[in-house]
Amino acid sequence: MNGRVRNYRSYLQPFTMRFLHSRNSDSLRLANCPDWSGLVWILTLNACFGFAVNSYSDRLIDEAAGKPNALSKMSNRRALGVVSCFPLLALPSALILYHDRYVLILLIGLSFLLAWAHSMPPVRLKEWEVGGLVAASTAQRVLPATIVFQAVEISNLASISMCVLSGLVGLRYIVVHQILDLDSDLRSGVVTMAVRRGEDFMKTLLTRCFIPAEFLVLSSAIFLMSASAPGIGVMYVAYLFYFALQWYVSDREREKRFSAFSYWFFSDFYNVMLPTFLSICLLVSLGTGLWPVVLFNFLWLNRGIRKELKRFFETFCELATLRRRKSFSER
Repeated sequence: MNGRVRNYRSYLQPFTMRFLHSRNSDSLRLANCPDWSGLVWILTLNACFGFAVNSYSDRLIDEAAGKPNALSKMSNRRALGVVSCFPLLALPSALILYHDRYVLILLIGLSFLLAWAHSMPPVRLKEWEVGGLVAASTAQRVLPATIVFQAVEISNLASISMCVLSGLVGLRYIVVHQILDLDSDLRSGVVTMAVRRGEDFMKTLLTRCFIPAEFLVLSSAIFLMSASAPGIGVMYVAYLFYFALQWYVSDREREKRFSAFSYWFFSDFYNVMLPTFLSICLLVSLGTGLWPVVLFNFLWLNRGIRKELKRFFETFCELATLRRRKSFSER
């Protein structure tokens, strides 16, 4: 469940972008800030519902295959009650917070409906081929990101590119998920695209289609965001060099952290470095008037920031060790 709920950490980027695109005096008044707690509450319930409804639909299958499932030990009535509580809490909250914003309420309702259709029969989109991948990515990534941008009232090329990027990241994640679950799906009888097409096809789809498209859209999004935060392009180029340096010095972790068939690929950039740097840009561009927003970002990401700082020092220590070894071998 933690993995599903952590997805919305990257939605801090649109929050921060809202203020970078609003440089007038009104943007400095916290009264005009989005309702942070309400929106995070709805996104959390949305993420939990996606996990819960998938666990509910697969509880018997997972139990037969020996896979852990949080709802498999509950009675059907109790498990259904757990699943139902998330939309029953989220939708009234959305109506109270956004009662006069019909498009936003529609998007929130659609996100819950699509999450249900992805996992539950008779639709069960997860067992479709391309449609299943698109449905999962839309429910878990595109619609939540769109909801955030709609809530903070940003509509421009940068926000569109971020939503497209969220969709491509979601496609990559669901393909990786199907590859990792291929053996258990074969045993339990779940017919996903990976089961139909095979592992080699899914890996080819990932490396030749989704990852190149993701990199292209990410670069475009960074370029567009540079209009409001000029330093972000420099940060992106620096990260690419840092990523290559980590790959060079971290042989023992290379297969896990730098494999295209892993959830860890570029996750530090999306979930920690980009929102952190956007927060720094916010302070530089607008001064200290919005320090509560920046503080919220840093507190939200503090564990990831500490982890990345530790990895940063370990990377350069390892680089120094490699250089000493190389110097010693040349003597």
